[in-house]
Amino acid sequence: MSALRVLTYHRIGRQEESPGQSPATLSASAESFAAQMRMIAARFRPVSLEQVLASLDGGAALPARAVLVTFDDATECFGRSAWPILRSLRVPATLFVPTAFPESDREFWWDTLYRLVEAAGSDASSGSSRWIDSATRLLQTPWGELPVATAAERRQTWRRLADAFHQGPFEEAVRWLRAAAAEGGLEARRSPVLAWSELRKLRDEGVALAPHTRTHPPLTAVAGDVLNAELTGARDDLRRELGASWPATANPGGFCDAAVTPAAAASGMRLGFTTCRGANRWPPRDGLRLRRINVGQRSGPVKLALQLSLPTPLFNSLCDWRGR
Repeated sequence: MSALRVLTYHRIGRQEESPGQSPATLSASAESFAAQMRMIAARFRPVSLEQVLASLDGGAALPARAVLVTFDDATECFGRSAWPILRSLRVPATLFVPTAFPESDREFWWDTLYRLVEAAGSDASSGSSRWIDSATRLLQTPWGELPVATAAERRQTWRRLADAFHQGPFEEAVRWLRAAAAEGGLEARRSPVLAWSELRKLRDEGVALAPHTRTHPPLTAVAGDVLNAELTGARDDLRRELGASWPATANPGGFCDAAVTPAAAASGMRLGFTTCRGANRWPPRDGLRLRRINVGQRSGPVKLALQLSLPTPLFNSLCDWRGR
């Protein structure tokens, strides 16, 4: 039995290149990403989504040391910074697209939340709004009064609120966020996701484009009809705009439960990627609950090589132990 290791990236670049976007989604600088991909190309066997699906259907077995490189959210930095590096090294990539975002005025909720928290801590924020008490620097939320006076407090508050959004009910949390952003005077931002024309160009150059739901809610925190619409809608959007949709999906935030898996299967998905850290025995027992290795700013070529080189049972045991 072989194994598949899947890397998860989000944004590539520097924070100052994307002001207003949450630093939590920044995976690596372009320089660090290039070093990581050079290591992958030299020491491992990068595989494509097409190869992975073919092996699942009884085709050629995956090579030893197989690594699948994936990107969530399809933000503009993929085309600007990541793809030129991947293409030059001939490393295949899979890009998961939240299909309601291209060419829209939608902003990811975590970026709106980041801007709201940062604005609440600003000396220029208004004390007349019910969302911020300028005297105490406490942000008024449905989950209590949360401190925003210092950078450390704002980071903690952002994490606390992001957890609340993940736990649901998601629609109620989004309604509060929109009201607070509007009352706080936050300007609307255009979508950071690649336009359909740019996605078509990437498709033609060999990038595998797969659904990442339509509006990127945590699927475990939405109602069943919303869950189904998010999955089938994203699939149909890709078919309409690109002519086809790969039968693989990345669950927003990695969230998956007993309702998400059958809904994904019903929408035609063969593979489902979570953010549960670890490697996958191949072929998998459950292709809709695949583990990935999230790459963050503290990851580097050496650390990444170590994680990719550990035997699958040992690596998964260590990941599960650290996740307790």
